[in-house]
This record gives sequence, C-alpha cells and structure tokens, in this order.
Amino acid sequence: MKAGWRKWTAVTVFICFMAAGICHGRVFLRGGRSSAGSGAGVSGERLAYSSSVVINGGAGALQVYGSGEDFGTAVRRIRAEEFAGKEKDLLVGKSLACGIRTANSKVIRVLLSPTDHGCAIFRIEQAEMEFQKSRGTQSPGLDGKTPVYPGSVHVFSLKNDDTRTSIEVCSSFDAPGSINEFFRSTLDREGWKPSAATIGEAPGMSLFRRGRNLCCFVVAQQADERVSMIVVLHKEMSKAEQSE
Repeated sequence: MKAGWRKWTAVTVFICFMAAGICHGRVFLRGGRSSAGSGAGVSGERLAYSSSVVINGGAGALQVYGSGEDFGTAVRRIRAEEFAGKEKDLLVGKSLACGIRTANSKVIRVLLSPTDHGCAIFRIEQAEMEFQKSRGTQSPGLDGKTPVYPGSVHVFSLKNDDTRTSIEVCSSFDAPGSINEFFRSTLDREGWKPSAATIGEAPGMSLFRRGRNLCCFVVAQQADERVSMIVVLHKEMSKAEQSE
C-alpha cells in the first residue's frame, strides 16, 4: 500500500467518524437510504445506511454496517477476510481502524469504530478514475454556504445529495480558540443562531441554524499541537425535518 493512500485513509476516517459516527441516526443523516430492517449479511453485518457520495469531486458509494462483534473481533475478521491477514494494510488505533485496498478496478476504504452495541463498519467505494479525481487540490469552502476560515487549506470534502449534506475538513496553523471565535462571531453576524437540536455528545461541537440550513463545526488540534483541523458540516433540511 502506498504511503499516500494511508494518509488519505486517515483523513477519510476523521470525516466519516464525525459525520456518520457522532451524527449517526440524527439530523445530518436523515433523508438517506436506510436499510436498518434488512437481514444480516456476511459474518453478521447488517446494512444500516447506503448512499452515493462525492468525495473531493470524485463520485463514490458509502455503506454503513452494524455488527454485534466487539471492536477487536471485527478488526481481526476484516483483516483476515479483506486484507489477507496483513497487519500493515489495516491500521488500528484505540478506537478507530482504517484500511484501503483495490478490487476489480475499484478502490475501497474500510473504516471501523466501536459503538455501544458492537462495531460500526464504513465502506467507501470508488472507481479508480474517480479516486484519482478525489486526490486533486481544491480551494476551501462549501459553495459559499458556510464561512471559510482565512488562510485555511482544504484537506477533504464530501457531499451527499440524498441527505443534502456537505462536509469539509480544512487545516490551519492557528490555535483552536481563534478559529472557534471566528466561526461563532461570523455565523452570528450572518444571521445564524445556536440550535438546540441534539446530534450527539461531542465536546467542542457547535450547531447553528438559519432558516432551513444547519451548520456544525468542530476544531481539533493534532497531537503535535502545530496544526488545527477544522470540520464544517452543512445540511439543508426538508420541510418534514423542520417540523420535527
């Protein structure tokens, strides 16, 4: 596996964990194609959610599975079934595991995270041509829908038309406090109001609403405290969602 692919997988883990883990089953995933009632698949996995997505401009497909296995058991099974038992191809942390592989001219990212009831498994699949598109350089910003932190660098973006949700990760050398203050003051100035909607217990997560639009942002500093990662999520709610 190429080193660059591992770095790309790490970025994908960060975004998918924020979008599909913390917000699982809540406002940012409403409207997608849920398959929670479908039968269990191979090794007891149950398909909970599937959708087409656009990752950095490249088309792909996202599937989220639930498993009753504990995190360690799921990691060992997927390493054996999907990565030929190679430890270096499935990177494992305390509460996240990620790997990337190719099969039948497709690139597949596999992401695992423990849940209260077992393990969540994310698979993002792209044709090789679309995967290469996703590796291109882009400017920060979600089509003018949310503020852009001055001087930040685009790292990753994902768009889901089914849920009318866009997500972006940017990086900055500024401290989290300065970035948080920028977003709060700018959103307030542009007419956004703090929302009481519940999307999960996530320290540092801030949710704002303006009409049909929701904006959520999180700022996290990397371990070396030199770079801050900025995650911004935007969702346009349907009339049904607004009435809930």
